[in-house]
Amino acid sequence: MAQPEEGATARAWLIRAMGVLFGLLGGAAWAVLLGVLVFIVPRFEEIFERFEIESGLPVATMLVIVAAGAVRTWWFMFAPALAAAVGAPVLASVGGRSLAVAVAAAVFGMVSILLAAACVTLVVVGLFAPLVQLIGAVGEKH
Repeated sequence: MAQPEEGATARAWLIRAMGVLFGLLGGAAWAVLLGVLVFIVPRFEEIFERFEIESGLPVATMLVIVAAGAVRTWWFMFAPALAAAVGAPVLASVGGRSLAVAVAAAVFGMVSILLAAACVTLVVVGLFAPLVQLIGAVGEKH
């Protein structure tokens, strides 16, 4: 039979590993979001400009375009935030002596993943809804 200390050590290791995992996954999710804002949204902006529909875009699309512009302009402010989103859970899980800190780091990582997923969803909906309308309008003309 396992000693209670061994079980507690295994649980502590598992919780710390979850903090590292969720920290890395949260950082990857934020990196994907920033990549979409920096590299993909400008392509959609060009499409909207080419078809001269900038003034009739939905609010969600305009928010995505403004957010992408802010990220491209102030990238140096978002890079440390991304590093903190990855580093905080990982460092707290690996270097922290308190198990409560490791649990908090895992929860922070999970919340970070959920927030990034919500932002990516907003970006996708904000960009593709006007594009579908544009394709429908072009199809009706032909």
